[in-house]
Amino acid sequence: LIGRPAHLPGGDITMTVKGGYAYTGITSEDTRSAVGRTALSRNDLSAGVNIGIPITSRREGFLEAVGNLSLNLSAGINDLSDFGTLKDWSAGLTWGVTEKLNLQASYLVNEKAPSLSELGNPQIVSFNVPVFDFTRGETALVTVTGGGNPGLLKETDRDLKIGFNWQTPLKNTMLLAEYFRNRSSNVTESFPV
Repeated sequence: LIGRPAHLPGGDITMTVKGGYAYTGITSEDTRSAVGRTALSRNDLSAGVNIGIPITSRREGFLEAVGNLSLNLSAGINDLSDFGTLKDWSAGLTWGVTEKLNLQASYLVNEKAPSLSELGNPQIVSFNVPVFDFTRGETALVTVTGGGNPGLLKETDRDLKIGFNWQTPLKNTMLLAEYFRNRSSNVTESFPV
């Protein structure tokens, strides 16, 4: 659903509301082990909202000396049948200082679940796999244990983004600079790297 629920002195508030359902299923079989056939499934029920709020506006003539200033807020939720509830949210501010200079800042928090295979694949042990040891600078033959791990936790990303873009006096030339910082916890990765 997309709409404009209210009008402020700086312009119309814009809103998007979404909902959805997704199903994922995996069936696999390994003849090398006694595990046999594995069937995994995930139901994903989701909902989210995004709101754009104009604070000042040159076009609307509201506090036009400040420029165009707008706030964007969003939030979402996913309920995964095999994992639990995940949340995400973000907040962003855009400032059109002049017609040719824009500044942006945003902060995003996002939770992610490990994939079905990362959670539920059968355990497989492979012998004499060549793996490079970065600390010793040599390759060794090792026993690698792979497969899923039902004890994996949700990953949480926290991203900060600050940027500006400037339409220069040169024809068709824009200068863009961004600073991006990502902090993630409980990231799921396969080894060896």
